[in-house]
Amino acid sequence: SAPAATKETTAVEEVEDDMGETARLNQYTVYHELGQGAFGLVKLCIDRTTNTRYALKIMSKKKLKRKRQLGQKTSALDDVKREIAVLKKLTHGNVVNLVEVLD
Repeated sequence: SAPAATKETTAVEEVEDDMGETARLNQYTVYHELGQGAFGLVKLCIDRTTNTRYALKIMSKKKLKRKRQLGQKTSALDDVKREIAVLKKLTHGNVVNLVEVLD
C-alpha cells in the first residue's frame, strides 16, 4: 500500500520547562532521551491529540551544514534531506515510518 503522506510543518511552537529543556513542540509533549548519534539525539514524545507515542529525532541544521564527509562536495544536511525524501516514499514493516518533518 502507498505510504501515508508525511506532514511538513514549518511553523514550530517550542515551549521549554523550568530547566530550559524543550517540553513541547506543537502538539507533541517531549519526554526523556532514548538515544543519540553523530548528528543529533532521539527523544520519546507523545502526540497530545491522539495519545500516540513517537520517537522524535532532533538534529541541528547548523551543525549538519558545516559537517562534510571527507572528499564529499555535499554537506551532511544534504544527506539528511535525501534520507527524508526516501523515508517519505518507503513503506515496509521492518522500517520506521516518517510521520512529520518539523523544520
